[in-house]
Amino acid sequence: FMVTLDPSVQNQKAKEMKLEKEADKRKERLSNKFDEDFIRTLIGNEYEGIVKAKSKTGDWYYVQPCVEGEREAYSLPVGVAKLESDEEHGLYSAGDRVRVRVEGIDEKRGQLALTLI
Repeated sequence: FMVTLDPSVQNQKAKEMKLEKEADKRKERLSNKFDEDFIRTLIGNEYEGIVKAKSKTGDWYYVQPCVEGEREAYSLPVGVAKLESDEEHGLYSAGDRVRVRVEGIDEKRGQLALTLI
């Protein structure tokens, strides 16, 4: 049990603060690897990706997009991919190759925001 008088954390739950701190860490790592302008150039583009894991609820996946450049192919950090339609629910498992569209950065999780297409 802990009590604080710091007004910046009053009315916040410890779990929410921990999740926010983890998201900030992920965003910082993402920005260290790729600058914000580069990520903006990816938004709206579609890429092949590999499913890394399925969420416990089953309505989104962790997917690592692969970008084919002019000289070489490279992988982007794992992002959170939501299903484009409810019909696809439960179709994918770890290791499956999928097509994703980059939507930006999921601020809540601090990771790339993707859509499975």
